[in-house]
Amino acid sequence: MAIALVDSVSKQGTGSGGAGTTASIDTTGATFLFAVIAYIGRGAGSTHPSISDSKSNVWLPVLTETDTDGTCLQCYASISPTVGTGHTFTPVGAFNSVAVAAFSGTHLTFPVGYGRVANGGTATSCAPGSITPGRDNSLVLAALAYRDVESVSADGSFTVAEQQIYVAVNAIGVALAYLIQTTAAAANPTFSWTNSEACTSGTAGSLR
Repeated sequence: MAIALVDSVSKQGTGSGGAGTTASIDTTGATFLFAVIAYIGRGAGSTHPSISDSKSNVWLPVLTETDTDGTCLQCYASISPTVGTGHTFTPVGAFNSVAVAAFSGTHLTFPVGYGRVANGGTATSCAPGSITPGRDNSLVLAALAYRDVESVSADGSFTVAEQQIYVAVNAIGVALAYLIQTTAAAANPTFSWTNSEACTSGTAGSLR
């Protein structure tokens, strides 16, 4: 079975209470879940985030990166999860936003790997660095935490599945993009936006 996006969802944070629970999606048929949490990693009220979902799945931490001013991302993966209708996701932590995507056709036991992260500093774009999956038929994922009030784009044939912009005092902006490869090749997406702001990004690959 070829890899495919099943469904996705995102939610913007509302200050110290964080993003809270997302709207529900239908993850029926998904074999892999990937979540990106963008959050403030320094200052009053900052906490390292975790995630849970309405199907009580196990989530493995995959990528962690912190910008110099505390613009952070944390990614989690759930492999061979329990899925279905009415599926919601709840990040725990303050000043965060979350994006989640569900995929079918991925390997049922091989853990997510080949992670790369990059501290982008202050810029209008950020690329995490090149990764090359170890075999054909792979899913490559890209994550971004950023502080611009404008939406983002991604190059390198990546599709932005979900994003939420930055809201001052409330939440760091987040984006989740993906690339489905039939032939393994180097991938290094660049996220771009309008204004020069703090950012950090990461990539990970999951084998079919």
